[in-house]
Parts: sequence; C-alpha cells; structure tokens
Amino acid sequence: MILVVDDHPDVCRAMQMLLCVAGWDARCVPDGATALAVISATPPQCVVLDDHMPDTTGLDVLRVMSAGLIRVPVIMFSSHTDPDRQDEAKRLGAVDWLPKTEVARLVARVAEVVGHRPN
Repeated sequence: MILVVDDHPDVCRAMQMLLCVAGWDARCVPDGATALAVISATPPQCVVLDDHMPDTTGLDVLRVMSAGLIRVPVIMFSSHTDPDRQDEAKRLGAVDWLPKTEVARLVARVAEVVGHRPN
C-alpha cells in the first residue's frame, strides 16, 4: 500500500487515482496525525507526503517517524520549494522531494523506492 498524505481532497484523490491506475493499492489521509496512526498500525510500502498542512507539516511527521525509528520510505510531494526545508526533510530520512508540478516523476520514483513496478 502507498499512503498519500495531503490536506487538499482533490490532490489526494488525484494522487491516489494515479497510483491505483499504475497498479498500486493507494490510500489517502488528510493530515499528519492520521498518517502517523496508519503508518504505526499498517506500515505502507511508501508514503507520499505533502509538507504544507494545517495541523502539522510534513517535516513534523518526519520528525515523529525519525524519533520513533519508523522506517518507511517517504517521498515529499509539495509545492514548497525552500531548499532549507528540502535539506531538513532529507536529513530526517525523506528519500526525495518532488514538486507537485512533477506528477509524472512521482510514479517512477515510487517504483524506484519500493523496488518494483506494480503488476
């Protein structure tokens, strides 16, 4: 399962649909707290994580994951382009930071991160 975390329902559904069409089981959640609960209960193969959310940022989610030694690959997928935030995300364990304008690269990057293309 690929977990998509984004507070914008349309973006979340679009990413979920894109990943499902590519062959993965994808699930959407709207916030960091729900994401952490899902990750703890049923660790996904990969997390596609927005940085800018109202309750908690993607970096906050990464901090909790890092502190709890939760080892799930995370691809940041955000409209933020601040290099300092990108560096912080990678320091916290994110495998990549893709801008939301690069949707086509997302599927390829998920395939690389999980080690295979879906069937």
